[in-house]
Amino acid sequence: MTGIPRPPIVQTGLTVTGQSMSEPLLAQFEEKLDQHIYKCHQLTAECHALRERQADWESERARLVEKNEIARARIESMLARLKILETDTQ
Repeated sequence: MTGIPRPPIVQTGLTVTGQSMSEPLLAQFEEKLDQHIYKCHQLTAECHALRERQADWESERARLVEKNEIARARIESMLARLKILETDTQ
């Protein structure tokens, strides 16, 4: 290939040209990578816990909706009986 040579690719201050990085720079990079991996594990665990809590809340909601329907049916039944009693006494 002829023409102007390309400059090295630079990402976040690290050259990616096949040359070795200096030891302090490599250590910094490894430390940052370890921090990101740790944070990723933390977020994964937090996400799992939140999904479990969501499932618990959804289960609780379903139980309460069912309980509410039972209470509504009982109240409607009592109202119907009261109306019957009211018409019988008149």
